[in-house]
Amino acid sequence: MKIVSKKILYKDAWQSIGRSPGRFIALVLLMLLGTFSFVGLKITGPDMRQTGLNYFNQTHLADMTVTSAYGLNQADQKTIADQARVKTVNYGYFTDAKIKGITNGIRVFSNSGSLSQYKVVAGRLAKTDTEIALNNTLKGTYHLGETITLQDGTGLAKTKFKVVGFVESAEFINHNDFGQTSVGTGQLSGFGVTTKRAFSLTEYNLARISYRDTAKLNAYSNAYTKLMNKRQATLLKDLNQHRAAKYQAAKASLSTALINQDTNALDAASVDATLTLVEDFLTSHGLTAVREQSTTANPVLVTDLNETAPSAPLILLGHLDTVFPVGTAKQRPGVIDGERLTGPGSNDMKPGAVMAIATLLALKEANYQAHPVRLILVTDEEILHKNAPTKETIARLSKGAVAGFNFESADPDNGVVTGRKGGAIVDLTVTGIAAHSGKEPEKGRSAVLELAHQIIKAEALIDQAAGKLVNCGLVSGGTSENIIPDHAHTGIAVRFTTKQQGDELLAALQEQAAHPTVTGTTVEMKVATKIDSMDTLPGTAALLEKLQASARLLHQPVPHGKQTGGASDAGVLTAHNIPTLCGLGIMGGGAHTAHKYGLVSSMFDRAALVATTIAHLD
Repeated sequence: MKIVSKKILYKDAWQSIGRSPGRFIALVLLMLLGTFSFVGLKITGPDMRQTGLNYFNQTHLADMTVTSAYGLNQADQKTIADQARVKTVNYGYFTDAKIKGITNGIRVFSNSGSLSQYKVVAGRLAKTDTEIALNNTLKGTYHLGETITLQDGTGLAKTKFKVVGFVESAEFINHNDFGQTSVGTGQLSGFGVTTKRAFSLTEYNLARISYRDTAKLNAYSNAYTKLMNKRQATLLKDLNQHRAAKYQAAKASLSTALINQDTNALDAASVDATLTLVEDFLTSHGLTAVREQSTTANPVLVTDLNETAPSAPLILLGHLDTVFPVGTAKQRPGVIDGERLTGPGSNDMKPGAVMAIATLLALKEANYQAHPVRLILVTDEEILHKNAPTKETIARLSKGAVAGFNFESADPDNGVVTGRKGGAIVDLTVTGIAAHSGKEPEKGRSAVLELAHQIIKAEALIDQAAGKLVNCGLVSGGTSENIIPDHAHTGIAVRFTTKQQGDELLAALQEQAAHPTVTGTTVEMKVATKIDSMDTLPGTAALLEKLQASARLLHQPVPHGKQTGGASDAGVLTAHNIPTLCGLGIMGGGAHTAHKYGLVSSMFDRAALVATTIAHLD
């Protein structure tokens, strides 16, 4: 949400934020609630001031303008109407779009009503939902009667418009800078005005307000400034109560919807349904999602912000799959009970995926443009990507990134993971010689006996203090009690703290497989899948410090860095020398169990924390 008073000119918010840390923090907090304020410059010079006042009076410029990317619902409208001394409120719509054939965007408004009226320079204002009047600076580019096509205009019911007029607006004093946008090149080149019927939005997203006691006040006077600052602060405070509830409800609602959608990595239908749910949500918020490795049963969903920005990218990472079989969501649907969110994936890590999405949307709403930001959501993390080249896809999509943020779930201790164990699934298959155990035992070579030796040797590699873990969790072999077995198998989970440890463990398993104890048996070792350890890189500490500084600015408890077990895709990033923080998702417990839970408030706090950190990165 943005609230603009009459004396404020449109200006790039982020440039002003850099000079005011306090305002920056206020913006990030409000942005994550769907609200933030523009700041600008006061017009100087007596002649220009008088000209401005005359123009403001002629067009009945609103004392205050409120805009919201999340709409102004009935509660918001009542809040505005209940403000002290409100005289008139005009509600309308706006959106940003791109005129086909040019790279810059324009801001499209519905007709303004009695406040902030448009001054017609040529032609007339739009009367139908297929007509538009453009700002006067575009008069040399387009002409009356020409039909233009608007692209990427979220909330527009129409795409083709006939130009019927050219106008000026007191809301856009600086004709050289119309502001920033998330469409096209990121720069607005003007604005347009059409009818309310041209919009398909279900809620107004713009309100213009005038007050009863401001008509005789000079808009540049200290008295007017003091009065408007006070009323703006009051209105922001009152609206924030509704914005917070609405935004948090939307995020919690998406989390619950995802939890109630089974997502088993081995079930292609459930994966597809989950991806469709997320794609629809992203599209409804003006973002484009692309499925990478789409020919596999486990596509990777990718969404970009500021894709053409010249600086190095930042990565937001997460996964949508869970360990639970299809049908679990129906048996244990997602429930929010006070602070606790429960259901399959409520901890690991569907809320984390929603938080990554929310972080991207917050940056989009604030017109963040310092770095390209790429959201990567995978669908097979829980099976260690064993059926698809997902690791390679993540590495390719993250190439050149300078920082990564992985939204795996967190413990309730407010820790942030700076190092994490890697993991591998290893298959040891033993082949022996079958024989009757009573008649011809001398001819047999027991694969099960050899497997027992292999298991003892494998588990002897464990060094818990160093973080080297081996677990022979699956064992099978033989066909009958009275037949010396000619086959046996164990599935081994290997965990390691560093890449070097992982290499050492796998080399040791390969070495023992090459030298069986039982004569006449052979052992084949195969690495079914592997996730790299998340190594602590030289840049990790600096990234953590920025996160901690952001926590202080947000008046949040300062998180501490920690090492933890449990592999994650953060290891893919650090393996390619990308400093990464992990465990940024929802706080909670019981991962991979029926009693898993997440703490709802931590979703909003941590999303704000990551967004603030990103905004402070060089």
